[in-house]
Amino acid sequence: MITGGPLLLPVPDEPTVCLEIRVRTGSSEDPEGREGLACLVARMIVEGGTARRSWPELLDAWYPLGALPEARVDREWTAFRVRVPREHAETAADLLCEMLVEPGFRTDDLERVRLAALADIRHRLRFGDDEELAKAALWSLVYAGSGYAHPVGGTVAGLEAIGRADLQAFRERWYRFRALSWGLAGAVPPGLVSRLERRLADLPGGPAIALSPAPAPALRPGAAALLVAKPEADASISVGRPLGLRRGERAFYGAAIATSWLGEHRSSVGRLFHVLREQRGLNYGDYAYLEAFPDAGLRQFPPPGVVRRGQLFEVWIRTLPDEAAPFALRVALAEIDRLVAEGVPAGDLPMFRSFNARYRFHHEAATADRLGHALDDLACGLRSEGHLPRLRRLATELTDDEIAAGAAAAMTPDRLGIAMVTGAPERIALALERGEAEPPAYRTPKPAAVHEADRRYLARELVVPRGNIAVVPVEEIFER
Repeated sequence: MITGGPLLLPVPDEPTVCLEIRVRTGSSEDPEGREGLACLVARMIVEGGTARRSWPELLDAWYPLGALPEARVDREWTAFRVRVPREHAETAADLLCEMLVEPGFRTDDLERVRLAALADIRHRLRFGDDEELAKAALWSLVYAGSGYAHPVGGTVAGLEAIGRADLQAFRERWYRFRALSWGLAGAVPPGLVSRLERRLADLPGGPAIALSPAPAPALRPGAAALLVAKPEADASISVGRPLGLRRGERAFYGAAIATSWLGEHRSSVGRLFHVLREQRGLNYGDYAYLEAFPDAGLRQFPPPGVVRRGQLFEVWIRTLPDEAAPFALRVALAEIDRLVAEGVPAGDLPMFRSFNARYRFHHEAATADRLGHALDDLACGLRSEGHLPRLRRLATELTDDEIAAGAAAAMTPDRLGIAMVTGAPERIALALERGEAEPPAYRTPKPAAVHEADRRYLARELVVPRGNIAVVPVEEIFER
């Protein structure tokens, strides 16, 4: 939490004001049997009425301001954000505070928002976004039995069980004035800070409640797989391991540069992209991550507000034919093995050092993003030098050995989780159990070097004991 007042990033010439208010809680604090409660509370605040106004009346109040607040819930933080023309900043601040301090939690709003949340699981996640489903399945595998196991949006049974009393109790427990971190950026008018402080002080009092202990990964040494059986689906794969590094540590930034080389998000120069798409044409793209990247298919850059005590090193193998999935897994793991053993090739390092020293400016190109990342830095205890400036600096300062050591610390696949949405779950399960894979049936001729590399990839051992393989029908995943 911020002490001594809010975070201020004044930009006097900006035509807008950005306000972000964070609460130190998230989906990891959903009570058992009420999975989705943190997200539903936040959605009710920004998608429901207040004690004074109905939802339509609230929309009418926001409409002339040219703005509407949004809520983003993650595992350990909940953020409320709004960007508004500078001449409407005070009115917008008053409205957002009314929503936070005086939520209506009406029954009709609850049923409407609940139906939307249920549809997000039943329809979008299960049947409209196989790649996000595989990523969610990976987290449920690695962190089984913890508050990280279910999606941020909850489960079907959890959402159906939530009542108004649950909403009120969760807000009373977690939405306390002393649990807030907040900031303003842009053309902040005089008096707005004190105005907000007075209004937010009407939130419940008392000390901030500490989060539950950080979740422990459930994976044992070796490999485990969760296959989501979805008829007629091709294979969408997420594979990863628990990450023991944290922002601020030098090894984290060495691993970040190595991850960028392996598969920078949306980049066509990563190693995985080169060997799986460019050389073999197996899928659209393949990327690697050191931290959670929600809704990656919709974004170029990771959003702020995803600061977690538990993270994964994760590889995202985008959708490809089921029959190619065991081979693609071996390619990715063999490339990770090589990176851990040899480090980033010396000839590639200068380009990726330069890339990371410059490209990260784009992560905070907008004022609202700068504010979000600055709040992340405070949450991580990075007060003297923020995460992104530190990454830009260390990209050129770290030694080659430090980058190699960071990669080894982050990526050594001693505990491996494999999640896959597939239309051929039994065939995939059998291939994993027997340690089998077939070379791809290429539609166009490939150079001899590609076929030679294929033989090396196929030699990469990957055996998952049958007892470590779970198959879940798509209609049942995240049901409860």
